[in-house]
Amino acid sequence: MSDNQELDIILLRSFLAVSETLHFTSAAQMRGVTQSTISQHINRLEQAVGASLLHRTTKQVELTPQGMQMVSFAQNIIHAQEMAMDYFRSGTLRAELRLGIAEDMVVSRFPEMLKRFRRLYPHVEVRLTVGLSRELYNLLDAGALDLICTKRKEGDERGIPLWRERLQWLGGGNFDTLAEGAVPLVCSRQQHYPG
Repeated sequence: MSDNQELDIILLRSFLAVSETLHFTSAAQMRGVTQSTISQHINRLEQAVGASLLHRTTKQVELTPQGMQMVSFAQNIIHAQEMAMDYFRSGTLRAELRLGIAEDMVVSRFPEMLKRFRRLYPHVEVRLTVGLSRELYNLLDAGALDLICTKRKEGDERGIPLWRERLQWLGGGNFDTLAEGAVPLVCSRQQHYPG
């Protein structure tokens, strides 16, 4: 590491995401970037410190001894940066966010989202409404909610995708798809799930 080299906070955040998940794809999803971006961030960080932080194989990622030490440094640097930002934001950002979240995301996605939001905006009070996707869209359209996290309505281009989920089919041990021919879809009458 040269004397004038600085550690970029974005690179450190990407490194911590990889160290938590031990998987580049999962880290990319966590950070909201592509897998190649995560790889570039790790390469740039390793060049900046002049050490290999991760041992990569086709099937797994492991922290090197230097990588284990970097986890501690990165956590401390990010924590110090967040404390500084909180200090200077404390008098300026006091607000309320009326957030709607779909029932099926409350347990699986919301806790991590709220944890990150609280770290970035500690003085914003979150008022949570949990409901069906279509109900949340109606509340958003009526001005009763500021933001919703839900499945996107078919044909609706508002908002940005935060993640994609793969559809998986499960069948019993005795179920033979070839013998059955067509597999009927069972649709919920309460809610439409666009593809």
